[in-house]
Formats: sequence, structure tokens, C-alpha cells
Amino acid sequence: MSEKLNMLNMYPDFLNVYSDSANLKAIEYRAEKRGIDCKITVLKAGDAIDLKDYNLIFMGDGMHVGADAIRDDIFTRKEEILKAIDAGCCFFLIGSSFEMFGNSYILEDGKELEGLGICDYKTLEPTGKRAVGNILVDINCSGKKISVLGFENHATQIEGVTSPLGEVRIGSGNVHAGEGSKRYEGYIDDNIIATSMHGPVLIKNAGFTDFIIKKALKKDELEPLESEIEDKAFEMLKKRLTI
Repeated sequence: MSEKLNMLNMYPDFLNVYSDSANLKAIEYRAEKRGIDCKITVLKAGDAIDLKDYNLIFMGDGMHVGADAIRDDIFTRKEEILKAIDAGCCFFLIGSSFEMFGNSYILEDGKELEGLGICDYKTLEPTGKRAVGNILVDINCSGKKISVLGFENHATQIEGVTSPLGEVRIGSGNVHAGEGSKRYEGYIDDNIIATSMHGPVLIKNAGFTDFIIKKALKKDELEPLESEIEDKAFEMLKKRLTI
């Protein structure tokens, strides 16, 4: 019997500004190449569903993250989310969804709203200066460092991140780290991977994709798999940057 990877895409009708849902297609592609049976389910506000049934739950970025349809619905699911995390489910969060999992987050008009409080960080008020462009981040994937290339477009930073996803080599990053030369991006713990990198980021980062598959399936290693197409896309974009 083949291994199964059940993925849930939460609110893609609102949270898909940068075609972030394509990240799940990248995961599906590399998982199925290894003989892993994948299923992607879409959740809309009001749907009755058990989050614990999934290995990986995805939430993308969205201009309408403060919309009542999403906010009201996801707050009713907070206990379900916590139970899913306790059961070992992996969450992959992009942009505004990343921010919503913290203690508070900021809407585009500057209004501060209470977050889910699942992670102990908060979004700072916009500085007025946006970080826009390609970003290159070194990520520690289970002891192995890999470089991940994405696209950032944000005017806020996040304070209180004690476990960043990676260190920024080129770009701004979204983690407020105080004074110093190092810059950081994203958040990671045992069951949550969060970033503001778009693109969709996994399309051109095979190593990062495989890392998320391993986290979702609770595996130390995966069957080796070539990544020629993804690597070409990565190298093409990397050449446009000054290292």
C-alpha cells in the first residue's frame, strides 16, 4: 500500500493573491514522483471538516485576510487547529496567514486586530517603506543548509520570532531582529512553517519542497529525486541577483 499525503488548502478563494495555492501542486508533483498518494482538499468558510485528518494544512496570502468570512470562521476553528497541531499535523503559512497565527496583526488601513495567538509573535505597524523584490534565504533543513529563493512584497515586520525560518542573504526579510547586521525571514517550529516568500516559493525550490514533505510525513529522509526543472528556475533567478 502506498504512503498517503493528505493536504488541506484553507480559504483559497480569499488567500491566493500570488497564486500561492500552486505550492501544493509543487508538493504533489514531487511526492507523487516518489509513489506517495496525494489528495488536496479545499476548505471554504463554513465547511464541516476535521483538521486532524490531514498531514499538511496550507494557508496562503490575501488582501482580504481581515474579511469577516475568514476571520469569523478561522476563530471558530482555533481549538481544532490546536488539536491538529497536537496530533502532528504540519501547517505551511504564507504572508498574512503567517501574521494571523500570531498574537496580533495589522490590516492594510493600519488597524490592529487580535490574532489567533497560536504563535508568540506580533506584526508591527507598517513603516511606509515596502520591501519588494527577490529574496535569498539560507534555511536550516534538519541540519542541512539550503538556499531558498522567493519574492517578497511587504511593508510590515514581525516582532517576537524566536525561531526564524532562515537567515537572509539578499533582500529584507520580515523578522524584526533589532539592531545588527543579520536579517531573518519566516518562522518555524515542530509543526509550523511560515514565510512571506511568494512566487509561489516552492515551484523553484525543490529542496524546500522536500523538506516540507518530510515534515508533513514525519520522515527523516525521502527517496532521492532529480530536480532539474526546479534547479534551472532557481539558477536563472539567482543570476539576476548580486551575491
